[in-house]
Amino acid sequence: MASAADDPAIVAHVTDVVNRAYTLAEGALWTKDIPRTDETDVAFSIRKGETAVAGSDNVIVGAIRAWPVDATTWWFGALGVEPAHGGLGVGRALVGFVEDRASESGARSMRLEMLEAEPPLDHLVRLAAWYERRGYREIGRVRVADRYPHDALALTRPCDIVEMSLDLSATPP
Repeated sequence: MASAADDPAIVAHVTDVVNRAYTLAEGALWTKDIPRTDETDVAFSIRKGETAVAGSDNVIVGAIRAWPVDATTWWFGALGVEPAHGGLGVGRALVGFVEDRASESGARSMRLEMLEAEPPLDHLVRLAAWYERRGYREIGRVRVADRYPHDALALTRPCDIVEMSLDLSATPP
């Protein structure tokens, strides 16, 4: 049986959804286009069962990637939603899906990383507040320039990478 990872149209569409979402959310932070993923990486993540998608009328409208870091912790990222479907609960459903999947596997925490800019970008401030309402709490931060000095050269302003964690055993807000 063929995998979605072997379908170039699916792989290209998932790649496009994720990259466009990050371009819209973080485009003002960069002096050049910096894709978050590529088709090779997306195909690999689909083969490993790390990518989940949301669909509407048989069209992929969102995607997320998640995997276990260790026996008690999962990580997710590469969350992207088609702009026309923003605010309709697609992102919430995808995040909830991977949180449930992690919890069912026995994980006790879910982690993510996001950027925080100086001065702040409204969209990223709203996104951080959204995660906080879901129960995520900051557990660490590092300057982009310290972790990725080469990428930091393309930033329009200083940014931190903020790591957030959710206690999966806590009752959802």
